[in-house]
Amino acid sequence: MRTLSRQFPLLVVLMLACSWAIAAEATTTKAPRPDRGYWFYEDPPKKPKAKKVRRGTVPTARAPLGPLPPYKDLMDAHPADLRQIFTERLEEAVWRPTPKNVYAFMLVKDVARRKALAVTQMHSYLLLKYPKLNMNSVRAVSTFARDTEAKEKQREIARALARERNRFALIYFRSDSCVFCKEQDSAIHFFQIRTGWQVKEVDVNRMPSLAHQMNIEVTPSIILIKRGSEDYMPVAVGATATTDLEGNVYRGMRLLKGQVTPEQFFMYEFDKGGLMDPNGDPTQHGLPLMEVRREQ
Repeated sequence: MRTLSRQFPLLVVLMLACSWAIAAEATTTKAPRPDRGYWFYEDPPKKPKAKKVRRGTVPTARAPLGPLPPYKDLMDAHPADLRQIFTERLEEAVWRPTPKNVYAFMLVKDVARRKALAVTQMHSYLLLKYPKLNMNSVRAVSTFARDTEAKEKQREIARALARERNRFALIYFRSDSCVFCKEQDSAIHFFQIRTGWQVKEVDVNRMPSLAHQMNIEVTPSIILIKRGSEDYMPVAVGATATTDLEGNVYRGMRLLKGQVTPEQFFMYEFDKGGLMDPNGDPTQHGLPLMEVRREQ
């Protein structure tokens, strides 16, 4: 008992030394351990919070802008650089509307105005020099010319409908409960008189399977079909006037025949290759812009 009592203080000292060593190792170890984290009751490190500006406080004042570049340098500046200068001078004038700051902004704005004016006038000049880029060459501007253009379009539609009336037909979906179908009945009858086309009338309540097959969701609806083919296309949804129906049928025929693509849907035959053709190329018969480069 005496020997054990003598060794007891020594054991206590050794135990304390071991605990201090373990604690020191735990505090000095910096390498992250993969088996530590949230599930070991350790919170992830907190991100530093951004400083919030209290209401009523003014941010630190900015230094005023330096002198404005010479006017000639502004005229020669790239648009991206000029845009930046314009924004800076505008903010400076709003921030401190002194005569000096506002006048500097007015000078930059004057440069932008003159550059825009130069582009506009050069554009107008080139439209006259290169008619292939001028919309006035394909679309009417004056009143009498618009009337002539409208008549020419109507003549082309009428010729196409007369030429293709034996290759295409219409299916007219209606119902007795449809409030607009009575008006559409008159338009369809007038269309038949004008074009001589065959129109098949279908009551969606009596033939729901056909309506479902053609994806008919509303009445009145009119479908263009091509004889000897399974291809079809809707050409009217809702009450549609006769002239609008004729135009849609004309465009639908051209699409089903492969004469146009969907992005060319509103293009007429005389528009092919011109300015109204999305797939047209005004430089296919020459490169007029090369002449412009030589004139620089």
